[in-house]
Amino acid sequence: MQFQNIFFEKFPRVARITLNRPDVKNALNIELLRDIAAAVQDVKRDDSIKALVITGTGDTFSSGGDVDFVYEVRERSTMEIRNVLKEHYGAAAFSLRDLEKPVIGAINGAVLGAGFDLSLHFDLRIASEKATFGSIWIRIGTIPALGGMFLLPKIIGVTRATQMMMTGDVIDAQEALKIGLVNSMVPAEQLQDKAMELATRLSNGPAVAISIVKQGVNRGLSGNLMGEVDWAVYMQSICFRTEDCKEGIRAFKERRKARFQGK
Repeated sequence: MQFQNIFFEKFPRVARITLNRPDVKNALNIELLRDIAAAVQDVKRDDSIKALVITGTGDTFSSGGDVDFVYEVRERSTMEIRNVLKEHYGAAAFSLRDLEKPVIGAINGAVLGAGFDLSLHFDLRIASEKATFGSIWIRIGTIPALGGMFLLPKIIGVTRATQMMMTGDVIDAQEALKIGLVNSMVPAEQLQDKAMELATRLSNGPAVAISIVKQGVNRGLSGNLMGEVDWAVYMQSICFRTEDCKEGIRAFKERRKARFQGK
């Protein structure tokens, strides 16, 4: 599959999407979002791929929504704007959320606005020490539209999230690590290797259980405790029947590292 706005690579058990519009700092336009959604669907269909890494070219992960597109679309009717945003921006974001495989963001530089919201749909985020983060929508008189107002308070807490969204302030990688926005921070030259190491580690884990963890986290974002406990108990019964669970128990008893097969 050929793409114009991303690099899409497959390695053993791991795929990587690299946003590739360096001339506009990887700004998100319709074509780039279509490429992301299509690549994610490819990962979804490919049973050999167990984890996905997403990063950007150059010194920027994504500067946000494409300004030319935003300026043009604002002249349309409210319903037309809603449909365009839902069909393209929303579809790309939800494709990541719906993918039942772990998604790791390798945040190589600035991630702002719509790009920032998109990154909140990653399951794990590793930041370069040079990365910066900003929900800067308010600077152009609008609001986070790709799930930021829902997800950011759950990730870093209501007070900090409200401040970021109301002020449009940009924070550095050290602060992002401190408040739990990213899982780890590494030297810039180590970022891609560290992201691939983590993806490989997850890809070699018990795929069914990892998938269910992701589904459970997604459900927990909007579910209620009792309903989620019932669901988790049922899914636990499925895990118990997998070959990976059998191997995990056997390895634990034999005091050795489990050799998972993703079955």
